Amino acid sequence: MTKYRKQLLGSNIADDVKQKIFDICKSHNREIIVMETDKDHVHFLVSYDATDRVCDIVKVVKQQTIYHLWQKYSDFLSKQY
Repeated sequence: MTKYRKQLLGSNIADDVKQKIFDICKSHNREIIVMETDKDHVHFLVSYDATDRVCDIVKVVKQQTIYHLWQKYSDFLSKQY
């Protein structure tokens, strides 16, 4: 377990994160095969083109998801960070 990981993914935020990741992958022509959240992290298996780099996919998903979360849950997140 990561030492400083905060358990912020309650049911509302977890559902929102899942939907945002689904939307991001759909807009980049990638298919999510399976996705699950825990209290402090997200796992997903995605189908992608062999010419894409995994690090680029992760970068886009993380950037767009965190931007969305800060816009929507800024009051809650500012108390945690």
